[in-house]
Order: sequence, then C-alpha cells, then structure tokens
Amino acid sequence: MRALVSVAVLAAMATPANAKPEAPSSADQDKLWALAPADTVLGVVVSPAGVARVEGATQVLGTFFKSVPELAPFQVALDRLIPPDTFGAALSGVSHDQGFALFVVHGFNGTVLIVPLAARATFLAAAKGTQGKDGIDTIGTTTCKSVKGVYACSPERALLDRLGSGNGELKKRVVELAGRRGDIELAGVIPMAPNPPFAAAVQLDRGAFTVHGAVSGAPEHLKKLLVNATPPTRPNTVGFAIVNFKPFLAGIPSTQLAPGVDAADLARSIDGALSMTIGAGEKWFDARMQLNDTGPMQRFVDQCNKIAPLSTLGASVADHTCHVSLPQLKAVPVDVWIEGKEVRVGKKGAKPSASRVAMTPIGKEMAGESWILAAYGRGIPFAGGWVSETAFPPQSTPMLRLMMLVNELGLGVRMDGDKLQVVFSVRTIFANPDDVVRKFVALDPLELVNGKALPALTKIADGAKQSPLAGDVKSGLRGVVLPMAVVAGIAGYVVPQLANGAKGP
Repeated sequence: MRALVSVAVLAAMATPANAKPEAPSSADQDKLWALAPADTVLGVVVSPAGVARVEGATQVLGTFFKSVPELAPFQVALDRLIPPDTFGAALSGVSHDQGFALFVVHGFNGTVLIVPLAARATFLAAAKGTQGKDGIDTIGTTTCKSVKGVYACSPERALLDRLGSGNGELKKRVVELAGRRGDIELAGVIPMAPNPPFAAAVQLDRGAFTVHGAVSGAPEHLKKLLVNATPPTRPNTVGFAIVNFKPFLAGIPSTQLAPGVDAADLARSIDGALSMTIGAGEKWFDARMQLNDTGPMQRFVDQCNKIAPLSTLGASVADHTCHVSLPQLKAVPVDVWIEGKEVRVGKKGAKPSASRVAMTPIGKEMAGESWILAAYGRGIPFAGGWVSETAFPPQSTPMLRLMMLVNELGLGVRMDGDKLQVVFSVRTIFANPDDVVRKFVALDPLELVNGKALPALTKIADGAKQSPLAGDVKSGLRGVVLPMAVVAGIAGYVVPQLANGAKGP
C-alpha cells in the first residue's frame, strides 16, 4: 500500500509543466469528501487545481536544486524520495482533470486511496500490479476496483464497499473548523483521548501557501490559560509578534535573581502580552510589555549586569537602562528600560521610520485578529549587513540559501470559543516573476549577509517594482526574522517533546 500511495500521489502531481492551474473549486473537493467511509479518522483531499500547483512546485524545486551547486545534497535527497523516472512511468496512467483522496479508517492497512485514473493498464504497470479480468486488480496485497464512479484501492477489500458511508461529515468539519475551502483539505480526529476533531484548508499560490486550521473541544482549564491579545501595529509595520503568557505566570515560585529582585514579584508585575514590532526601513525591533507595578522590573533592569544570562553577554547599566551588545549582531544593540508603565526592549531614543509599505493580505488578516501567539514579517532573512558573517560558517551556506528563499512568514494561534485556531503562511522567492527569481538566485548569500550584494539586490527590485521582492526590499529586509525566530523556537521545543512522547511517558 505504501508503494501504491507513493505512485498515485506522484502521478497525480505530475501534470504537464505548461498546464495552467484553475481556480479552486469546492465542487471538486465535495465529490471526493462524499466518498469518505464512516469512522474515517483522517481524510486528505486534493483538488485538480491543487494537484497542478503541487506538481509545479515540485518541478521548480528540482530545477532550482540542480542550478545551485551547493544544494546538490538536497537534489540527491529529492531523487531518493522521488526517483527521476517515477513521473515518466506514471504520467500517462492518471487523469490530470481529477483530484485524489486518501481516507484512513484504522491504521495504515485500513486506508482507501482514490486514484485519478485515466489508463488502467499503464497505472498498474507503474505500480507493479496485476489487472484482473473481473475488474478487480491487485497491487501486492492491495485490492483496486472501480466503485461509485472512481478507481479506489485498499489493503482491506471490504472498505471499498463502505465508500460514501460517512454522510459528508468530514466536509462539514472542513467548513466549520477551517472556515474556508482550500486546494488541499484535511479533516479527522486527533488520536489522543478524547479524540478532538480537527480540519485544515491549504490554499496554494505561485511560490506560496497558507494554512487555516482548527481543533475543537478545548477543555475549560486550557481555555483559561489560552487568552487572546491584539497585536500592536503602526502605519509602517512590516513585522510584528505577540505572545500572551501572562495567564501562565501565576505559579512562578519565589526565586532570588539578584538583591531585591524576585522572580515571583516580576511575574506578578506583568500586566499584558509581550509584543514586538518593526517598521519599514527600521534597524531595531521595538518590544514592549505592560506592567501594573514598575518597581520589580526596574530593580531587574538596574541589576541586569548581575543576572544570567545577561551578565554573561557583558550587560552594562547606565541611567536606569540595561545595555547589551550581542556579538553576532553588528548593528543591533539592545537596550532595556522602563517607560511609563511599560518595560521596553529595543534602541532607546530610536525614531520611527517615515517609510511606508502596504501590508499584504495575510499581514492584514493577522494584524486584524487577536492571538495567544502570533508572529508575522516580510523581508530577506539576515540580509543587509547587520549580522556578522561569523554566524554562518562555510558549511552552513546551503541552509542559509534555503532560508533566504523565505520572504514572508506568518504564524498565529488563537482561541475562538472551544476552538483552537491556527494560521500558517509562507511566501517564497518563487512567488516572483521568473527573471526576478533567476537574478536573485545568482546572488551570493554571504554577500547578502555582509551587505556587499545589496546594490545588486536593489537593482533587481527596481527593475520589477510591482514584484513581491520589491516590497520586501522596501520593507527593510528584517521583518521576516521575527516570525522565523518564533517558528524556530517552537520547533526547537515541540519537536523534542513529540519525540520524547513517542518513546513513552
């Protein structure tokens, strides 16, 4: 069944390179969701338009990896995952006017795959299967046959006769929880008691994708901790972040950090979410947090040179302001001070930029909602001469180049009643016209870091003023670092937790 899924998915992706993706049609997804068996725990549906877009992205990545010498290891990995001859073998066996679906009822063997079949014999040859005279085909231990107007395959033959018994419940879940339709849609239940339902819709575009999803049934004790807060934005905002951890601070124990500085007192003094913004063309991030009592935080600031980890970074104190110079950041000194009823982190005395860059649709969406945790930004990671080249040894150049492909990133988590909603959006350099992509890829990533390539980058942007890259350059390049840091931090915490959980309690 694993081999069959691989061939079918790759075949479905393999639309002609010159095919023009059509606008997403919920009718295509509806027909596939209507086939879901009862008790399906996971369903995945991809529309024909989604298939075309995914295949196009696969082709672009393959071409990109081959054109950049230091990315050769990534091309090798891609070839191992998708053998070069796979598309050729499967291409003529499937239809490019249909989507495909995968339904999991129980375990891997309890799956049903809906194949967008065009030529039965060709597909079976690609999958190393056997065509039955009675219309029932076999691929290893998997049975395939035409049922309800589609070609379906499953290791459990009885599941094929249960197609359509789900009464459209999964489609309803997508509409109710994701709140919109997508080129790729997922719905099911999370396999942990009490098995809360979830759904997600993935909207694909040239060089970009956005995921809207939700899990319902959040318990009351969790809802009390997960409290939304509105992100601050300014007219020139190109990046922002907010995290409302105030509800989690109630249990902070009393711990002496320095004379007169107690961790519990600091926690009690916090009266709002931590927020951070950066404006177009600005060099410094502006972080703020509301306080109900400035005394504990002021004592912390006045003794920051005695408190780890600030003390190990060479923190100094002057005029009730803590100053830290981070060795890897050449032009981003960090000040911490109290202003009014807020603790501020940034560059004390910095003036806001007068530059303006119009917010993108996903930026507007995220700025207009309240969140437990959110981060959004646009630009080119680490470009512009503000990060030391020593932060990127030669062996890190391939990863640096890949990171620089991400020019807009957004992540948001919020509560809506008993639903935990998530938004995740990525835009890459491939969202730009082909000539812009080609010129950008030719730039040396380390010269983008040290600033030597900025004139060439500006020239590319000036030659395509309506391109997304032009807006990224005008934004000042740094905004995307905010969400990238948040995503990296979450991944650094969540992935190990999941790995440990997989090993047992």
